[in-house]
Amino acid sequence: MKKNDFQIVFLVILFFSAAALAPAVLAESYPMACRGGGAMHGYLNATGERTVLVIDFRKANNHQNLQPGECAWVDRPIKSDEPGTLIYSISTSSIKATVSFGKVEFQIQANKDLQTLLDAIQNGKTFHVYCDNVGDTFKITKVGL
Repeated sequence: MKKNDFQIVFLVILFFSAAALAPAVLAESYPMACRGGGAMHGYLNATGERTVLVIDFRKANNHQNLQPGECAWVDRPIKSDEPGTLIYSISTSSIKATVSFGKVEFQIQANKDLQTLLDAIQNGKTFHVYCDNVGDTFKITKVGL
């Protein structure tokens, strides 16, 4: 093998090695506005090391006049073929639940973002999230603007 051939082979190997080590391109998240209350329902599903908050909502025509229970992209309505569910996944270790028997009492101590979402859903407050469309749900990647 000639010296030039060796250099070309080396450069090709170097190029493909660098490409294999490069981080995967992350999907871009988009901002969505929601208003809790109304028909919006949220429930927690804790399994193993992850806890998932699932939020079902109605699709709104725009984000500026949200009615209770609605969500919309900040730049357009949610399309009819897009999901009507948000999911927010966190480590189960960041949640502490207290249940008292004898009287009905249930408290959740959670990270700030989960607490913000739960408060907004229960009290009809407006909240903002960044989401990725992952098929049948929107995955929340960030809470707040």
